[in-house]
Amino acid sequence: MKTTIRLFFVSVLLVSVTGCYITKQGRLCGITTSQNSCYPNTYRELMHPTPLRDYWVGSDSESRSRDWVDCGGNPDGWANTDDDSRFLSIERCMLKKNYQYIRKCDSEFRRTFPSCGAP
Repeated sequence: MKTTIRLFFVSVLLVSVTGCYITKQGRLCGITTSQNSCYPNTYRELMHPTPLRDYWVGSDSESRSRDWVDCGGNPDGWANTDDDSRFLSIERCMLKKNYQYIRKCDSEFRRTFPSCGAP
């Protein structure tokens, strides 16, 4: 039993000295491991983000795409967010067409948007 405990502590010490760590997903990562293999979901979201149009539900995808463009969004599902008032008008338009926003409203900034209940 003592040998098992010593072996455990020695292995923990060796892992921590080499700069390795275990992620929340249970992956062993280190300073030489690429971050996209340690955090594949985050990497996938950064490299292939979900279009803003797809955070709205309430109809089939074809109708949603058509309504998104009618409201002022781009055909690819994105919106030119350089103009905040235009983006807010797109959100208000989607709400008027009875779509529901499914993205989390978990920040103070996000709660200032019409999709999260702001006027």
